[in-house]
Amino acid sequence: MDRATDAGEDVSADDLWWAWAVLATRTDLPRDVRVHLDETEQVLALDQGAGWLRMQRLQGGRALLWGRTSGSTVRPLHHEPEDVVAGVPDWASSDAVRRSSAAEDPEFLAWYARGEWDTSTTDRWDDSLHLFDLFRRVSVAEVRAAREGRTDHPLLTAARRAAPLADQDTIRRRIATQVHRQMADADERDRNLPDRPMLLTQWLRIVQPHYAFTHVVRVVEGVVEPVATVPRLAAAAARRLDAVLQQVHRHETADDSGGWLLGRVKYDGARIRLDRAFDSLPPWFRAEPPSLDALTWEMRQRTRRWRPAWTGLLPERLD
Repeated sequence: MDRATDAGEDVSADDLWWAWAVLATRTDLPRDVRVHLDETEQVLALDQGAGWLRMQRLQGGRALLWGRTSGSTVRPLHHEPEDVVAGVPDWASSDAVRRSSAAEDPEFLAWYARGEWDTSTTDRWDDSLHLFDLFRRVSVAEVRAAREGRTDHPLLTAARRAAPLADQDTIRRRIATQVHRQMADADERDRNLPDRPMLLTQWLRIVQPHYAFTHVVRVVEGVVEPVATVPRLAAAAARRLDAVLQQVHRHETADDSGGWLLGRVKYDGARIRLDRAFDSLPPWFRAEPPSLDALTWEMRQRTRRWRPAWTGLLPERLD
């Protein structure tokens, strides 16, 4: 029988996933072996004696693999669980891994992206390779049939799905933190826009505020939302100002370079100006930063050359 996969770092996540899924349909496994698919998390599980493996298939051709070896069940008194997500890429800290870390105390975590496996715990990974021996029961032909959908087994049908990377709460929080940090350090590209748009100066001429103020807004999917005004403006004046900023944003949004994400109107009692942030988190913006969804929506409006470097961290594909 041809082997579908051998243990090692050269096995693709796709080959391993389908060999594992086929194995989960077998009825001739050893008594101490249990293989099953958790459709909620899209996680395949293998338990063999005291050792176990878990694999999660994520969208975008990515995968996670974690577990414990059979020789590590005796733990010292006051044992501290291994923090397997320490030092891993932000996207590799999925909800399933976090829950398993709390309940099952895994010793290693490996991740697959861009056609390669990697791990931050090489020694523990090497100790686990014997757990892959069961996959030698699965042939290349069986794996190919499962991958191509030439079987109607319910488990193999369910295995065709992948967990959405963008739906992983833990991943999204970690990615958002990294994106916002990079935005704080990002430089703005000059769009050659006026400091005092005509619509804004017209608003000033009509309203004639009697004191200096600062008005900060956030833009979510093209809609201007007020964030803070210090000191507060009269409600009618504030509403009219937001309507003006909505018009300004619409007029200044270009087909290739997109629109601004954050804005600040600053009036010193004589002159008024508008500061904009297309790519960065400027020091004057101290509220909740734009969400990943809002950032993803905006980046989809822009051509590639107008997307800042941090766009590559967003969990959803843009094209």
